[in-house]
Amino acid sequence: LLSVHSGRVLHRNFFPGYNEQFLLTQKDAVPFRLTRNQTEFINPFGISGPLSAAMHGLAMTIDSKKTSLQEYIQLFLRDDIVYRQLHGENEQTPLSSIAELESCISGNFQHVANLSSQYSPTQSTTKGSEVYQKVQDLIRVATSAENISQLPPSYHPWF
Repeated sequence: LLSVHSGRVLHRNFFPGYNEQFLLTQKDAVPFRLTRNQTEFINPFGISGPLSAAMHGLAMTIDSKKTSLQEYIQLFLRDDIVYRQLHGENEQTPLSSIAELESCISGNFQHVANLSSQYSPTQSTTKGSEVYQKVQDLIRVATSAENISQLPPSYHPWF
């Protein structure tokens, strides 16, 4: 994508979204990109089977290892916030102190930890459980034609 404000080329798929206080938010209508072409390629069995199982596995790994991963996740979040402070489009309010930066980082890590535990299956999880349904709801929202049509044109295929 081409930034209207700075003219720089930016690929939004690899950057998390932040609000004005540098807290993680979801600005797009879909939680992740899963277009019709990707859905057709993976097929319905692949989406309801390996894709959702991988999403459960990733959430369970992050949830069970969050103390080990905390420093790495916080490092990623800190580097991204500092980069946006130095090179961003200044839509966020500048952070005035290191304590404020640490507060943003810890709040964002808590958000990631809460999401991982929300989508992480437990030993008592069955196919009809609430956790399974939450992941299926994420996939349904990501594949909804109405939501995909609200994304920028660069998300759509050109054929």
